[in-house]
Formats: sequence, C-alpha cells, structure tokens
Amino acid sequence: MIKRDMGEQVIGTVKNKNILNTGASHSSGGLSPLHTHNINELIKSFSRHFEIVSATTEEEIRQSWKLRYQVYSVKNHFENPDDNPDQLERDEYDAHSAHSLLIHRATGLVVGTVRLILPNPASVDALFPIEAHCGTSFNGEAFNHATLPRRSLAEISRFAISKEFKRRIPDKSNVFGSPDINQGLQQE
Repeated sequence: MIKRDMGEQVIGTVKNKNILNTGASHSSGGLSPLHTHNINELIKSFSRHFEIVSATTEEEIRQSWKLRYQVYSVKNHFENPDDNPDQLERDEYDAHSAHSLLIHRATGLVVGTVRLILPNPASVDALFPIEAHCGTSFNGEAFNHATLPRRSLAEISRFAISKEFKRRIPDKSNVFGSPDINQGLQQE
C-alpha cells in the first residue's frame, strides 16, 4: 500500500486504475464489498459507452486539437480564438506529448481529450507549463532535481470534454449525458 499526503491509501487496481480509499473506516482498511461492486459497475458502465484511445495518427491528434479549440477558445475563452484561425488549439508542448481521446461508442464522436506532456528531449531544463506559469507558487525543495530527476516528470494538461457530454444528473439529457439527438450531434 502506498500512503498519500492526505491520508489516502491505494488499495487496489481495477483495469490499471488505482482505487483510493479516502475515508473508509473498515477494519480491513479496504473498500467494502458494496463499494467495490459500485466501482466495478461504474467501470463497466463507462466502458459500455466510451472508449479511451491513444491519439497516434495525425488525424487523431487533429481531432484532439479541434476539441481543445472548441473548449479552450470558443466555450471558455481561456485562449484567444484569433490565435488559431484554423480552429486547432495547439502549442509548443504538443511535440513532446502523448495524446488521448475519449470516444463515444454509439456515435463515434470524439467527446474528450487529454495530453501528458513529457520532458522536452531537446532541453533537459525546459520548464513544464505549470512551472512556466505558476513557478513562483512552488517550493524549490519540492522540485529538487537530485531527488526527483526531470526526466522522470510529466504534466497532465489540456483535459477537455465536449459540452454535449458535460451535463449532470439534474440536467435534461439522455443517460450518461449523451448528446440530445433532437439538437443534433455537434462536436465540440
């Protein structure tokens, strides 16, 4: 078991995903059978409706950039749409990132994306975006390169979900927040 800073323990792995115990008061220290059943059902349900794929082809990466543009430039205005007239949101970190897509099985639509920024192979000391933009917030000892080599670091970023799939339970939507067919399937 791995202890976490917040008192969490990694108690198991389901399909390569760590399951955290965030406050169970069980004498065994693990999840109750009911909690385990609920997590397994959630994973089965998710897998019935969605597929996670590595974006490795040029077209798959373009789909990631297209969704990022819709979420980061159009919907949330975090990025200036004029900076990407081709409607593809990308930056210098994409060249050394691993990209993933979330595909809605029933429609084949790309409904989510995320990237894992890897160390820049051209520059050992190149900063990750979080360091470049929020570097003054970090304690220098936390990133001691003697104990935590830069080549062992990565940053998760550009997580984006299409607005069609961001509905919550109280929202009027189909099951699992799938797009309302009456509105048309708009990829964003």
